[in-house]
Amino acid sequence: DCEGTTADGLADLVPVNCGNLRGLAAEKVGRFTAAADGVVCAGLGGSSYDTVIHVREANCYSPLAQVACNDDSDFGLQSEAEFAVTAGNDYFVIVDGYNQITGDFQLNLFSGSCDAPRDLIYELDTAGRFTTLLAALDAAGLTEALQGEGPLTVFAPNDAAFAALEEANPGIIDALIADPE
Repeated sequence: DCEGTTADGLADLVPVNCGNLRGLAAEKVGRFTAAADGVVCAGLGGSSYDTVIHVREANCYSPLAQVACNDDSDFGLQSEAEFAVTAGNDYFVIVDGYNQITGDFQLNLFSGSCDAPRDLIYELDTAGRFTTLLAALDAAGLTEALQGEGPLTVFAPNDAAFAALEEANPGIIDALIADPE
């Protein structure tokens, strides 16, 4: 997941190739390599403007490489695209705006269908960088409570933060998980 703005992006760097969509605004391009075969959902929920998202495989600039494109998903003017990925292949996610609109965006990428149920535990697990937090929540008996309906706000330290804590205080993580009280 990442946040940013398209206000300082390059105008129409990557041409949109999905019907009559007009993603002609300044855009930002991100790249990732698929770790495994499967399905990925890329969403711009939480963005502050009317977004367009398109995804290309292997070649960012070729409209023929496009694997997904969306303007206005089920949750409003923010876009969401689901696409199949192949392990080891590169994918480019282009955050764009409708009709030359720019703004602040929040890009969320996760493994699985865009229609999959998403509770907080699912999101933390899918992100893949909260394994220590998930173990601590499970030890404290909080997993089921955080799988319920929100809204929920959690300040979630990632595995790197727990590693830094462990480095400064050897054994602290195991002690906390062993005695969550």
